[in-house]
Amino acid sequence: MQFIQYQKCSTCKKAADWLKSHQIPYEDSHARQFRLLSWHGAIYTA
Repeated sequence: MQFIQYQKCSTCKKAADWLKSHQIPYEDSHARQFRLLSWHGAIYTA
């Protein structure tokens, strides 16, 4: 699973901790605002 997070987001940090504590493997990706917006647009325009 790819986990996209914003480094300064406390909710993202909690989610990553939850995944780790439940031993769920994931690929960590750090999103910058422009990347997140382009990713979001790609999903909702498809």
